[in-house]
This record gives sequence, C-alpha cells and structure tokens, in this order.
Amino acid sequence: GFMRTARNAGFGFCFHGPWIHMAWGRRIGLERFFPGTAWSMVITRIFLDQVVSMPIVYTAFLSWPALTTGQGIEAAAANVRHAFWPAVSFAWSVWPMVHIFNFKYVPLQHRLLVTNVVALGVFSYATFVSDQTRAAADLASPLAVDSTGAMLPDPALASGIGRARLLRVATGQTPSI
Repeated sequence: GFMRTARNAGFGFCFHGPWIHMAWGRRIGLERFFPGTAWSMVITRIFLDQVVSMPIVYTAFLSWPALTTGQGIEAAAANVRHAFWPAVSFAWSVWPMVHIFNFKYVPLQHRLLVTNVVALGVFSYATFVSDQTRAAADLASPLAVDSTGAMLPDPALASGIGRARLLRVATGQTPSI
C-alpha cells in the first residue's frame, strides 16, 4: 500500500536518481569516458551499465525494504539472495533494448526521463518478485510478516496454524475461531 509506495519513492529519491545522475553524467560518469552516440560508445555504456551498475542498483533496491523497516541486514541479504536473479534476468530482457534507444537517440538531458518511465515498470516487477519470494519464505519459516512488511520472530508462530493466523490478521482478514 502507501508505505511500500513511500519506501520505493524514497529509494528513487535517495539512491536511484543520484546514482543514475552520477553513473551516466558528463562530469564523472559514463558520458565523460565514453561520449557521443557512436555505436562503439553506446555498446560500451550499455555493457558497463548492465555489468557494473545494475547489480549495485538491484542489490540496493532489493535490500531497501528490509533496511527501511528495521528488519536488519540479515533480512536484506536474504531478500537479495532469493530475488536477485529473477529480477536481474527480467531486467536484462528489458534494459539493453531501452538503452540502445536511450543512449543512441535521446539527448543526455532527457535520458533520465526515459529511464524513469521504464524503471516504473521494471521496479514494479522487481517489487512483485521480491514480495513473492518473501511470502514463500515466510510460509516456510517460523517468521511472519506484519502489515508494514516487517518480519516478526515469534516462537509461537513455529506452527503452520500460528503463521497462517498472523498472515490473515496482517492482511486484514478476520481470523476464524
């Protein structure tokens, strides 16, 4: 809901936006070292973006929910471990084509706009994958998730009945008596 949207907006504002400005910019980024729209420069920037930048961005993105809800580094690492490859493999099916268009035909000052429009869809999918893998892990462990997405360790939840009851409460469903 709203909290997840706010966390994702915070990620864009605090990390992704500044990262893209730095990584692609003229001052210290790829455009400084590989300027112009010649195919050799475009392909080099795409390669470096996908091999160096994307793993950093996706690790940060998949860690962000756990770190911003106080779940800690262990939960962040688990989320990255479970969701990294599905999210990155999907991104690799999208971003190289977007970047060919973006780096070849879009002026530098407008590239971030193109990236943000596509990122809305790609990061929405990455969030979906992350939530699905976390939900599957929650059902298989004695941890549960409250309505904010925070993991709740509770020895009483070691049974499937306790986990199912808390998950129904966390999602607003009335538990059966």
